[in-house]
Amino acid sequence: VECSKGTYIRQLVQDIGDDLGCGAYLSKLERTYAHPFHISEAINMETIITLAQADILASIIIPVEELLHE
Repeated sequence: VECSKGTYIRQLVQDIGDDLGCGAYLSKLERTYAHPFHISEAINMETIITLAQADILASIIIPVEELLHE
């Protein structure tokens, strides 16, 4: 589902199941995009820990000011 903020996907699934008369629920929900970020750009926790231990974590941090101007 591609949707705007405030959309409740779990409720949408339940409503569709109710309309079909069979019920429905989610067994998994994964957000793959939240503007301007895509899941393919995510960094796993192991990498974050490694960068922090090497004292270079700041090299991947996006400043808040930069995010607010997009």
